[in-house]
Amino acid sequence: MLGAAWVLRLTQPDQMAAGTESSGGALSVVPLVAIFIIGISATLGLRLLLTSFAATLTPLTTSPNLVMGLIFLAIAALAFPMGRLARRSGAFGGMAMGLGGLAVLSGAAIFTGTLGLAVLLAIAIGGSISLISNCTIPVALAAVPPTRAGLGTGLYFGGVALASSLLTGVIAPAGFGAGLSLSLAAIAFLAAIPVMQPIRSLSRRAAVKSADTSVAQSATEYPHEPPQQGGIGNNH
Repeated sequence: MLGAAWVLRLTQPDQMAAGTESSGGALSVVPLVAIFIIGISATLGLRLLLTSFAATLTPLTTSPNLVMGLIFLAIAALAFPMGRLARRSGAFGGMAMGLGGLAVLSGAAIFTGTLGLAVLLAIAIGGSISLISNCTIPVALAAVPPTRAGLGTGLYFGGVALASSLLTGVIAPAGFGAGLSLSLAAIAFLAAIPVMQPIRSLSRRAAVKSADTSVAQSATEYPHEPPQQGGIGNNH
């Protein structure tokens, strides 16, 4: 943690992710509920995907942990390129691409029949998770005013905690098979995409308001000078 804080201090990030603007006004209930639901859906999908994907590897290899390790290796190795992609596409666009990619990969994992395909899926899953990781916090911060940043991230991780409790107390004891679990994971990922819309709309309104405020301030600081009357030729 201390090392991470030291690196953060060195980099001194002073820009928001492209396509996001924190709400500058009062709190709005709908975006707050949305970020909480996104935390639930994304975590449910991810936990179901990882657990079920590991189960599909058992008939294919005697070392499924090595293939699962590729997922986390890909998350780390692709963090920088996925961060650049998130910056170009915007946090909301990147989040949607990551969630959609994981939904497709969850469906593909049902039909994993060879070790080679499993390795490719593991790398692709890691890349999609890395993209989502780059976009999660900007999306959460866009749901709240800058002075309430902790509320946005807190609600998201509150959803993460609730999803983990549901998995441990309800879903895991039900003993769903790998196919059903992967199908549920795909549904959870897809369900989180439209839920982002209230936060995206709020961010757009905040961006427009910020732009209008900047124009008004510029007009106040640099008013137009009135045209001069007369000229050299009019001096008498």
